[in-house]
Amino acid sequence: MHKISNVIEGKATDITSYYTSKELNLAPDWKRKFRVDETSVPFACMEEWRSYRKIVDRLRTEAFPDRVELVRKGKRTKPGKTQQSFTLWSIQKAVLHRIALGHPKYRLPTGMSYRQVCSTLGVAPNTIAKLKRERKVWDILDHPEVERLQQLLGLW
Repeated sequence: MHKISNVIEGKATDITSYYTSKELNLAPDWKRKFRVDETSVPFACMEEWRSYRKIVDRLRTEAFPDRVELVRKGKRTKPGKTQQSFTLWSIQKAVLHRIALGHPKYRLPTGMSYRQVCSTLGVAPNTIAKLKRERKVWDILDHPEVERLQQLLGLW
C-alpha cells in the first residue's frame, strides 16, 4: 500500500479501476407467456405458469421463447448447444431441405456428396436423407446467412 502523500506527489500510482466480468441474462423473465412471434399474453392459470416455470428454471439463461416451446413439445435440448441462435439453425435447416429436394440455386457442385455437406456444416451425416422425406418447404427470409451458406457450399 502506498501512502496518500506519495500518490499526491506522483511517486506512486494507485489502483483506481479494475475489470470485472459479468454474465448477462438476456432471456425474458417469464412473468407473461411469450410467443415465438415476440408477443406476450398473461398465463391462463397458475398450473400453466408452473409448467412454464419448471422449463424456464431448467433452461436458465437459455430460456428464450423458441427453446421453451421446443422443450414443451418434448424435444430434447442440450445445455450450451445455443452457440448458434435458433434463427440461424432454422435457416440452415431450410437450406439443407432445399438441397435435399434439389431446388434451383440450391444444387450441389459436381462431386460433392450429402455427407460432405453435413460434415461442413457440422450436422449429423443423415440429416439430408431425413429432410428428403419432408415435402413442405419453409420460406427463407432475406438473411445474410443464406448467402453465406450458398457461398460456403458452392451452391448453384
